[in-house]
Amino acid sequence: MGMNEMILSSVVGLVIGIVFGVLKLPLPTPDKIEGVIAVIAVFAGMMLVKQFT
Repeated sequence: MGMNEMILSSVVGLVIGIVFGVLKLPLPTPDKIEGVIAVIAVFAGMMLVKQFT
């Protein structure tokens, strides 16, 4: 992932967070650290598969 993609994804995430906050919507993310770790693990698994296929 290049620097431009990281900056763009950060900006998009920030804008989505602002929109959800303004509209008082719950964020579509796990609210416990275990859920966050699971999401990261799923992403890491996908990246591993991409590396070896």
